[in-house]
Amino acid sequence: MAPYDWSTAWANGARFAYVKATEGTGYTNPYFAQQYEYNPYGATCSGLSQASMRSWIARIV
Repeated sequence: MAPYDWSTAWANGARFAYVKATEGTGYTNPYFAQQYEYNPYGATCSGLSQASMRSWIARIV
């Protein structure tokens, strides 16, 4: 995986994405921190409860 251009994806209509962090025990995505932290909505989703995460996703989809 390479660094991702989130601004371009947003401009092209993307509003949600999954980011793969690992694959088994043999691969760790070196770009995960950059890919996970981008949030055009301003509020981060890090640390939300499962119910709060569902509500957050429902608001943006």
